[in-house]
Amino acid sequence: MYALLLTVFRLLLITFVLGGVAVTFFQVAGILIASPGLTSFFGGDFADWTCVVAALAGIVSFLQLYTKDAKDTEELV
Repeated sequence: MYALLLTVFRLLLITFVLGGVAVTFFQVAGILIASPGLTSFFGGDFADWTCVVAALAGIVSFLQLYTKDAKDTEELV
């Protein structure tokens, strides 16, 4: 179970980091080319979904703490 949660966490982490980079890049690009549509989309709807993915990554990381494998590795430290 720990391995599955770790894989899901890694996928979510990569997704929200790339989403954050995309939000930042397209916000700057929208400002530079004076495109209010581009700026508002990546500042609104797209950023909301990126935040949801980040929240899911946080939930999965907390779930990892409660798996048997995580408890076994904690005792070894």
